[in-house]
Amino acid sequence: MWSHTHLSPEALRQKIKDGSVTFGGNKKLKIYGRLNCGSGKRMKKQNRVFFKDETEAQNLGYRPCGHCMRLAYLKWVRHKKITLFSIHFCYRKNTQNDVIFLDRTYIKSKQK
Repeated sequence: MWSHTHLSPEALRQKIKDGSVTFGGNKKLKIYGRLNCGSGKRMKKQNRVFFKDETEAQNLGYRPCGHCMRLAYLKWVRHKKITLFSIHFCYRKNTQNDVIFLDRTYIKSKQK
């Protein structure tokens, strides 16, 4: 991951040209998307970061952009809803140590 403030315009153009930068993201909102996304172009320079690929962004906890990556975003939302349902179900089913079990399930799901 590269921060926009730490790259010169020439270095950034070169990284895009040689393929070492393919996605951009917002480090405060933890959202990533395509480099040509209108939402990404409007963000502040100090919040902008760049990734080599989608896997790198996801591994760092970023979610897909709802504008330029609609299908990936909908898949992420669906997975999040299923995970939240699983946490709620586990919490209700396990009454003796529910808080510990809930925390473990939540931490485990956030790492994916």
